[in-house]
Parts: sequence; structure tokens; C-alpha cells
Amino acid sequence: MRKDKASQKQDKADRKKYPFIDYIAKPIIFAMLAMIALIPIGAGMLSETVDIVHDLQTTMTRNLSDMEPVDKFDKTKSPKELDPAMYIGTLSSKALGSDCKVYNGINRVSLRGGAAMSTEDSVPGSSGRTCLFGYANGCFANLNKVKIGEIITFSAYWGDFDYQVVDIAVKKDIPVADSECLVLCTDSSSEPFSCDNGKALYVVAKPVTDSEEAQNE
Repeated sequence: MRKDKASQKQDKADRKKYPFIDYIAKPIIFAMLAMIALIPIGAGMLSETVDIVHDLQTTMTRNLSDMEPVDKFDKTKSPKELDPAMYIGTLSSKALGSDCKVYNGINRVSLRGGAAMSTEDSVPGSSGRTCLFGYANGCFANLNKVKIGEIITFSAYWGDFDYQVVDIAVKKDIPVADSECLVLCTDSSSEPFSCDNGKALYVVAKPVTDSEEAQNE
């Protein structure tokens, strides 16, 4: 059905009033058609990729894809000679519980097993800072429940070390220490991608002296 003269005049008026419509209408239509065609293709490729990853996980042995955490103490090693992902002790406190294993080195194997001790800092019992990192949905899930004054015990194979919490903060940079201390670190939240917000939860604890232990008893 042909448009009447009034409609034709109105169309011409609209084109003059909105000249950009002719330029963007076709690209928008083309983009929408492309999305309709590509979405099923992308979904199929994603499904195929997931199947491939699952097949690899079932066929590849662990030593081909990753190293294993060492769950036995190696008392022949000095603290400075610790192997990567070597089990070195446990961390315990009222909030954390008593089953948090500590492994050497910040790597995905150590973090999957428990807490990971930084190799760039000192070991417990030395004069420097000891830093442990853990997942917020893993062994450090209750780190946000730790209180000021709480006692944290690091039981390593070379000795037991007690620390008292002196500071808790969410910040961007790891706390600097000029004396012996224990720093526990995790994501500021257990929500997905919270590690990308640039901030972390830090718990700082200082060694407990003999006199302080006697007072606490």
C-alpha cells in the first residue's frame, strides 16, 4: 500500500530533523543480526572447551600438571633451606581453629593446602617479619573474626611460637615491621574477584614474652 502524500512529507521532515538515523540504523541492525548468529556459536565453543579441560584433568597425572605439597616434616632442613610447598607446621587460634597447615612459598599448591609462607620474609623465631597468606574461602575463612589480643600459635618443626594480635586492618599495602612479628593476609572479602579490589585484610601479631604468657595464664 503506497503512502499518502502526507506520510511521505512527514518522512522527509523526520529525515531532515534526525539525519543521523539513516547512518546508525543499518549498523545497529547488522550488529544485532551478528550477535544472534554468534551467541550460539560462542556457547558451543565454551561447552567444548569445558569438556576438553575436564578430559585433561582426568587423564593428566598431578606430577605432569603441578607439583605436590609435601605433607611431612623434613627436620634435616634448616628453615632457610625449605623446599617449595614443603609442609612446615600448623597455625592455630581461637578464631582460626587448629587445622590450618602452613606450607613454604606463595604458590597455588601451598594455598590449596592451607596457608602459604612468604619466602621473601623471615621464618618464625627470627628477628624479622613472617608473612602468611591464605584464601578467604579456605583456611583463612575466619581471619576476619580474629580479635585484638587473641593468641595465635605457629607450631613449626623447629619450635612453637606464640604471637598476640596487635592490629587488624584492611589496606592496600602489607604492614611494614621493624621487629619480629607475624602478619596474616587474605582477601578483604570472600566474594568472587574481591582480590582485584587492591585491598587485603591484614592481621599483625607480636611475639608473646614469657612474662605475658604468665599473665595470660
